[in-house]
Amino acid sequence: MRRWMTVRSDWRRPEVADSHTLWWSDAAAYGALFPRPSGQEVAAFYDFAEYYTHRSDGAMSRRRATSLALRILMAIAYRLDHGHEPVLDWWERLLPDARRHCLEIGCGAGGDMELLSPYFETITGVDPDRRACRVARDRGLTVHEAIAEDLPQAVRDMHYDLIVMLHVLEHCLDPLAALQQAGSVLSDDGILMVEVPNNQALGRSLKQDNWHWLDVPRHLNFFTEQSLTTICARAGLKVQRIEYRGYCRQFDERWIATEAAIAARHEGRAEATAAEFTRHALQQALLLAMTGLAPKARKYDSVRAICTRA
Repeated sequence: MRRWMTVRSDWRRPEVADSHTLWWSDAAAYGALFPRPSGQEVAAFYDFAEYYTHRSDGAMSRRRATSLALRILMAIAYRLDHGHEPVLDWWERLLPDARRHCLEIGCGAGGDMELLSPYFETITGVDPDRRACRVARDRGLTVHEAIAEDLPQAVRDMHYDLIVMLHVLEHCLDPLAALQQAGSVLSDDGILMVEVPNNQALGRSLKQDNWHWLDVPRHLNFFTEQSLTTICARAGLKVQRIEYRGYCRQFDERWIATEAAIAARHEGRAEATAAEFTRHALQQALLLAMTGLAPKARKYDSVRAICTRA
């Protein structure tokens, strides 16, 4: 692997002054944080109140753009977005014929579990984040506090017709072990959905360590379609198809504000200025021009593998 990028700080924890080095394999199309942190250090990376999995509203929400220029940008992006967003219709097409048991690894506060629970006899979640587990249990959901690489015995005692790993592998110290664990509890006709940030995206290339989905040091692994397909195969899974998602949100005002804030904190400042927000908005306008008709692997911020047992 070659030295790929130095991430100047943990933007979510500005009081921590450490920088982080990422390495990249051109042959494998895969990147990794090295040196690898300990499990105790990984837990500390999430020890702040505002992380999105601690909230019942789940992932980053959008907000209506306050300027005409940003509304136009979003309107154009919407018309160019042909990705596979995990809305209810998409989930219903994914669901296997057998709908007995569902498992979400990395379930966070349980939003997707609530969405899927009407379709299954049982639905179970696993997450290492104690705060997220507490929120999910308060919603009446069955959730185990554990890491993906070491599923609890109560989870391993069953087989599941649908297993969901939505933006999980990038957080794992051993992503291959995590997929092997998931595969070991997948039913013979079951479906495993694995989605990760797409580090082949032009948005990542343009923004470098200011890219919203880089999120070092919580993200430890950096996948592309090639490396995601490879690791699934090594885990004994068969990739039935690859899908991409995440286009419009890259032009949302909240996304732009977040990337401006990341850049400011990398430079040791608490907040971005209005001029910096404008500069990042102009970069997104450039990204729209670069990606509107680009191949999927360069356009979308996330890549997803739909797998079965090999």
